[in-house]
Amino acid sequence: MKLMELHIYGYGKLENLSITDMDKLQVFFGENETGKTTIMSFIHSILFGFPTKVQNERRFEPKMNSKYGGRIILQSETHGTVSIERVKGKAAGDVTVSYDNGRIADESELRKILRGMDKNYYQSVFSFDLDGLQNLHTLNEDSIGRFLLSTGLMGSDGLLAAEAKLQKEMEARFKPSGQKPQINVMLKEIKEIQAKLKKADDLQGSYNTMIKQRQENERELNVIRMSIEKNSEELIKMEQLIRLKPLLEEKNLLQRKLESLGDFSFPQDGLQRLEQFLQLKIPIEARITSLQTKIAENEEKLQRLSYSKYLVENREKIEAIADEGSVLGKLDKDWMKVTHQLQITEREIGQYMQELSTSKTREEIIQLDTSAFTKETVKELEREKHRLKNDRIQLDAKYKRVKSNLELAEARMAEIEARLLPPVKRSQLEQMSRIHESETENAVRSAMLEDQIQGLRKKLKSTASKEKARNNRVLVFSICGAVLFGLLAMYSWFQGDKLLALSGFVMACITGIMPSFFKRESLEEDIRRELAAAEAEKARIAQNLKQTIGRTETESSLQLLAADDENQRLILAERYKKEERQTAFETVIQEFENWEKEWKTVTQQLASFLKSWGLNSDAVKIPAETAFELLEKLKTTIREAEELKYEASRIENEMEEQTARIFEVAEKLDAYVKNWQEGVHLIKKSLQENERQLTKQRQFSQERSALKEELTDKERELKHIEAEISGLFDLASVSDLASVSMEEEFRNLAALADEREQAEKRQELIMLQLKDQEDWAAADTKLLQKANSFTLEELQKERKRLFASHDSNLEALSAVKHELEQLEQGGTYDLLLHLYHEKKAEINEEAKSWAKYSIAKRLLEKTVDKYKHERLPLIMMHAERYLEFLTDGEYKKILMESEGDGVYIQRKDGFTFEASEVSRGTAEQVYVSLRFALAVHTYEDDPFPIIIDDSFVNFDSRRTANMISLLKQISETRQVIFFTCHAHLLPHLNQSGVFVLSKTTNSIQG
Repeated sequence: MKLMELHIYGYGKLENLSITDMDKLQVFFGENETGKTTIMSFIHSILFGFPTKVQNERRFEPKMNSKYGGRIILQSETHGTVSIERVKGKAAGDVTVSYDNGRIADESELRKILRGMDKNYYQSVFSFDLDGLQNLHTLNEDSIGRFLLSTGLMGSDGLLAAEAKLQKEMEARFKPSGQKPQINVMLKEIKEIQAKLKKADDLQGSYNTMIKQRQENERELNVIRMSIEKNSEELIKMEQLIRLKPLLEEKNLLQRKLESLGDFSFPQDGLQRLEQFLQLKIPIEARITSLQTKIAENEEKLQRLSYSKYLVENREKIEAIADEGSVLGKLDKDWMKVTHQLQITEREIGQYMQELSTSKTREEIIQLDTSAFTKETVKELEREKHRLKNDRIQLDAKYKRVKSNLELAEARMAEIEARLLPPVKRSQLEQMSRIHESETENAVRSAMLEDQIQGLRKKLKSTASKEKARNNRVLVFSICGAVLFGLLAMYSWFQGDKLLALSGFVMACITGIMPSFFKRESLEEDIRRELAAAEAEKARIAQNLKQTIGRTETESSLQLLAADDENQRLILAERYKKEERQTAFETVIQEFENWEKEWKTVTQQLASFLKSWGLNSDAVKIPAETAFELLEKLKTTIREAEELKYEASRIENEMEEQTARIFEVAEKLDAYVKNWQEGVHLIKKSLQENERQLTKQRQFSQERSALKEELTDKERELKHIEAEISGLFDLASVSDLASVSMEEEFRNLAALADEREQAEKRQELIMLQLKDQEDWAAADTKLLQKANSFTLEELQKERKRLFASHDSNLEALSAVKHELEQLEQGGTYDLLLHLYHEKKAEINEEAKSWAKYSIAKRLLEKTVDKYKHERLPLIMMHAERYLEFLTDGEYKKILMESEGDGVYIQRKDGFTFEASEVSRGTAEQVYVSLRFALAVHTYEDDPFPIIIDDSFVNFDSRRTANMISLLKQISETRQVIFFTCHAHLLPHLNQSGVFVLSKTTNSIQG
């Protein structure tokens, strides 16, 4: 669906305003208070109705114009071209829907065109502004599914409110552990009734007997009451017959009088009617004579008039030709405007051709490939070229830096090598160093040996005392053991235990010789040997020191060797640095070669594009991207020029055809004209003169027709009056006699008719009094004989007897009822049983009501779940694609955790952020991506226009450009209407689709 035209009769401050040829990407640009919000509201109001006075929404009623409303022309794939007009009328306005085939429909047809959509639905899915960009952080996976489903089906939070309402309705009827819900209360009541019903069942036996007795008494009472009613009817009849007896006798007397007058016909009010007809006849005859005179005079006036039959026969055609004067004036202005615009367009084409210096013809330029893919390819190549230029600058700087480092390393190595000692000199110094090291080592060794000797001497002294104490302890233990075992052996021998005595003797021997078995090499001897070795080594070192004294060089020679060692270490380190810097230098050289390859590839591809466009890559000084944009503008301008040429030719042909028709009419009127202006003036003047003649003819003809019609009416009235008089005579059967005229005979019959009428009126009065007693009057012969006081007295006695019997039976019935009340004890069994079934039925009804809400809630949950698993993934996929495009690939995914808070977005490096953690602009881009994805996947077969009101104010320049590109992409499949007050967006847009709103003139300029 696409909006083609907007015609505003009066809406807010906009009046008599038309917007035509709306583009697929239609932009309305203007400052504040220029009418952007008014136009947006106008579109909503015409499609969905004016806001009512009770709604909290502006109605935009015009202040200076009484006509409120306007018209929208839209193009639908299903319904074709449709005109929707809505003006002030009922609450939401009166709607007229017109199709291109001429069919007219009402608002019910509009709802079919809009597929039953209301304003809230449309604003939730297809229309949004900054106010809708605030609530993204409150949505999680479940709520985003419900939100998208709600905005796709009901608008805003209608689905969530519906679910909450269903849950509330269910809990108001039943809760498993509740006390106040209706079903819970009713279940408690039915349990109490069941207890009472069981108690009443025990008394049911005697109760049934009393019930039967009560029923018998009631039947007898009914019979007595019927007898009383019959007796009452007979009494009433008898009393009425006695009262009506005089009237019946007078009725019979009047009947005999009417029979004596006989039966003859005479019209009702005949004499009065005859007098009236005679009074009406006289003025009618006079008027007929006057009318005949006037008709003759009118005929003479008509014969004196003259007019053109040609103008009369071709009036509509000639008037249409005369009206073409204003059309020709407009066509002339349009032709001049188109010609002027064509000149401007041709100058623009010349400027573009001069800037491009292309060798292509206009036809070849029209055929050039300027698709979005080619444009993006060229942009990518230009970006790559720009990147390579920057890379070359960096490579040059890197080359200088690496080369400088390499040269510095080489110079450093040369400087250090110059400071190195000659090999012979270094060999001598190394020999001296070894001798000096040996001397130093012997001195250190001697000092260490001296320390060792002193330690061994101290240790020897300590060890000698410890060895002596240990030997003494072993000797004492051995002597004590031998004595003990000896005493044991002697005791056993004297006791006669020879085996134990032998064992004790053996143990005494072993204990006595045990010190010799445990005797080991003395530690003191080992220390003495180690001390002797250390003293000998010290003496040897002292001898060597004596031999080396006098051979050592000065300390300066050793320092010189140490300096040369440091230089050797430095040159080794510098050699490593040089190798690393040499590798870095070779790497830079390789990077230069790779850069040259990439630069050659990019420049060749750009040159190929320029060549395909007919441009010389050496001569063109502007970037290929700029050249592509100039080519796009050139193609558009060439197409505009072709359209302007066609429009100018069409206008010229149309002007020639209309001028020829004007000259043809002037020729048939026998007049010569120089131009079409004179022809139009002549035709209009001739039409006016001819119209005056025709007007007079119509006036005279109408006057004559009126006179003739009145004459005919008067003659008809006269005939009617004469016919009425004759009819009165016929009704009275009056004939024309020689002795008496018909009128006199009619008057005599009138007197007799009056006498009969008086008798009939009295008879009617009597019959009226007898009207309610028609049945008794029909049987008056028998009933009148019985109508006396004796019969009436008998009926009254019978009535008294029946009432006495009724009273006795009523007392018996009261006694039975009293006994039943005693048995019932607060309620009968039947009543309790009835109440039990009644409560059970009520519970069933409430349960059905609860079940309906429960089923509805389950269906709603299933619908949301199905939406979330089937349609939502597709919407989220498109939303992620839009977000990635808007953020230049910075953010790639939109994630929602079912237990988390809000929406998460994933950056290209894999890090995830909440919507509240990123900038407001990025969060709004997430929201816009979701809204676009939802709108694109709603009514895809005949898509509705998307309306946007300045929703990108927080975007930076790059992402704003991406958003404009996305709007262009979306507008290829559905119309996008964008309202903005930001002039920096206009260069990104196609100027043919931009309308500029003016605050002062209240008009729209394209």
